[in-house]
Order: sequence, then C-alpha cells, then structure tokens
Amino acid sequence: MFDFDWLIQPYSKQDFFENIWQKNAIQLASKRPHHFERFFSAHDLERTLEYGQPKPPSIRLASTTANEKVTPPYNSTGRLDIDKLRKYYLSGQTVIVNNVEDFDANVAMLVQALQKEISCRAQVNAYLTPPSAQGFNPHYDTHDVIVMQIEGEKLWRVHDKDSVCPLNELTNGDPRLREATTEPTQIKLTAGDVLYMPRGWIHEAETTETASLHLTIGIHPPLGKDLLAAALECACRLHPQFREPLPVGFLGSPEAKPLLQQQFAELLHLFTQTASVEQATGVIEDELVRRGRSGGDGHLFSDMNKLHAITTDSKVERRQDVPCRLVDTDKGIGLQFLGSVIEGPPAFEPAMRFVMQQTDAFKVGTLPDLEPDHQRALMASLITDGLCRFTETTW
Repeated sequence: MFDFDWLIQPYSKQDFFENIWQKNAIQLASKRPHHFERFFSAHDLERTLEYGQPKPPSIRLASTTANEKVTPPYNSTGRLDIDKLRKYYLSGQTVIVNNVEDFDANVAMLVQALQKEISCRAQVNAYLTPPSAQGFNPHYDTHDVIVMQIEGEKLWRVHDKDSVCPLNELTNGDPRLREATTEPTQIKLTAGDVLYMPRGWIHEAETTETASLHLTIGIHPPLGKDLLAAALECACRLHPQFREPLPVGFLGSPEAKPLLQQQFAELLHLFTQTASVEQATGVIEDELVRRGRSGGDGHLFSDMNKLHAITTDSKVERRQDVPCRLVDTDKGIGLQFLGSVIEGPPAFEPAMRFVMQQTDAFKVGTLPDLEPDHQRALMASLITDGLCRFTETTW
C-alpha cells in the first residue's frame, strides 16, 4: 500500500506533523536503497514519455548552464521526438514531467492517499537529471515539497527559509539570493531517501558523477485566505448584497468615496455576522472530492456486466482511494464522489453513511434501514459511478 506511512517510515505521522511540518527542512528517511523499486523507476518514466506522450506544460526541460531555453522536441507526426530528447539530456538538460499521477497508477495511488491524509491538493513531478548537471538555480517554492529519490543520487543545498508563508515565487537565478542567505546545509540523497522542505526554504540540487531520477511531491494546503474566500463564495450565493455593483465612478469621484466606505462597512458587517466555517470548509472539501480518481483497477467496465445479477448476497467493497462526503440535496441527501452525487430521500442517509465508513468487504443486504429493492438500487448506482466495486473476498 503506497500511502503516507509507507513514504516516511521510520518516522511516524504524529512526529512529522507535530515537529517537522511547516517548521524544518529535514531528511526523513535514508538507507532504504530498495524502498521505491516497486513504486516507480526510470523504466516507468520512459513508458510515460513514449506511450503517455505528455505535451507542454506537462513536460519541460531545464538547465542552469544552457545558453537559451530549450523546449521539448516533437516530430512531424506530433509525437515526442525521443531521439532529440536524449540528445538534450546528454547536453545537460533535466527532463521534467509534471503531474506524473496522470500517467502512473502507483503515483496516483500515493497522491490520493496524501490528499486524504493531509486534506489538501497534491501533485507529483518527475526529474531526470544527467551526471554533473543542475536544472535550476537557487529558489524557493510556494508549496511544501517532499522529495523521493528514486534512482541515482543528488546533492541538495538547503538554505534557511527566505519567506514566511510566501505567496509569490522568487525569480530563478537572482544573484542576490545566495548573498542574502546563510550557508546551506548539504544533503546527499541516494535511492530510497526522502527529503522534506517547507515552502519558502531556498534550495538547489545538482548531480555529481551519477545520473538521478527523483519525484517531487508538491503539497498545496489551503491557506487562511482560501478559507475566507470560500466563506465569501458561500455568502455571495446566500446574500444578494455581495452581488451588488460598487458606486458609479468610485475610482475617480470624491463624492462616491463615502458611499463606497458605507457599502464596504455594511458588507464587512454582514460577512462577520453570517460567514460559516462549516460552509467554507465544505467548499474546500468539494474541490478535494472532485479530484478523486477511479483507480483503473480492472472493475470499471467488467463490473457493468454484473449489474443485472446484483442481489442482497452480492459481495462489494468501497474504493478506499476515492474520497466521498454526504451533502444536502433537493431530494434530501446525497453521497458525493468523483463527478457524481447519488441522491435519495433522507431515509437513505444511514445506508450512505454506512458505505462511507466501510473499510472491509460487505454484502449488499447489510445496507441499513433500506428495503431489498432499495439496497440493490443504491449499490448499483454506487458501482456504476465508481465508489464501490464487486469483490470475491471470502469471510
């Protein structure tokens, strides 16, 4: 199971979130040379390039020594020119594939597990760097980073944080960057190692005599401003005052300024009186639920052929990597997941909640408080839309 525990062992999640998260850049794991062998490899990256055929911005090239920026090469048929790509790699270019979770099932599984664990968006980029090369000058990221060294080794130089909770990224190659920071900590990563860096910490990385393949997990936690923006979005739906226009000519008219100040004060008061953290977090949760993935586990189409034979004795299970939540609907209650909302009257809530809480296989007939026909109908909808699947699990 590729999840957060697997990623950071021997560290515990409690230790990580209490003592490291958003506080320190630290090497989380080392001396695990075979840890990622069954997860991802250079072979998997090659398959992604050849058969996934990523297009910019999903693929890019980077080098600190190149005289000019190089773009990924494509041949006359529109396919990625692997021959030219190899030549660019030999010249010192780092090959970067963004959003590897869109091309690889194992990476997608890890991303879903991280998003569920941390309650925020995550995405993974792959970096293939030739020997004695460097892709980027010192810089910081505006999101947290977990580096997974897949193959080879890479030397990282990590400076202290340059910005507290940054919103905008520094320009790569700024000559003032190194002068303004302390002496960096040098960390050499080898296969199986993991490095964590909070956002705002300046870093750079280069290969020595060996090539390197690493994955970078970008973690994008919602910020305080996102919570307020979500609350304001909800307020706009409920209160027309937030949708009213500002006074005519307010930018250049002194007469309009008092009206603008009055409108601002009234809106601020209305917001503080009616804003709801539950509604705001619901907006953020909705985004995460919509980022769920169906898994590609061999059941997406084969299960459709079994729906006609579903009974209360049919064995099913909930896909653990698909996030879901209960929502209020016009019909009463809904179970939201992926791009679907399965609706039903309020009497369906216990059964929907039961499905959400299941981690083991169960029989359709165990759905609580529903007649057999409704049990079968609800489960058929959950299987059709991808939250549940048939299983041959034995008890």
